[in-house]
Amino acid sequence: METTTITEEVLFFLYRNHYFNKRHTPVVNVCNKLSQFPCKLVKKELNKLYKVEIIRYKKTAHGMDVFLNVKMKRDIEKIISDRMYSLYSL
Repeated sequence: METTTITEEVLFFLYRNHYFNKRHTPVVNVCNKLSQFPCKLVKKELNKLYKVEIIRYKKTAHGMDVFLNVKMKRDIEKIISDRMYSLYSL
């Protein structure tokens, strides 16, 4: 899968806040957190990530929520390895 800056930002945001399986966040919150990108592009990237099964959607009363697929955790860590290194290095 070809990774872009938006993809890395989305995955890093979800990974950093531990949005796996039962913990999920609305798509609007992801758009608001990544305000440097247009929401339309963020939603397109979310759909691409959904097609390769890196993220999942959950229907809730307030709309669609998004969370990371725990089975793809190693792939997610490979994609965001540079950002994780900068986060955890002292």
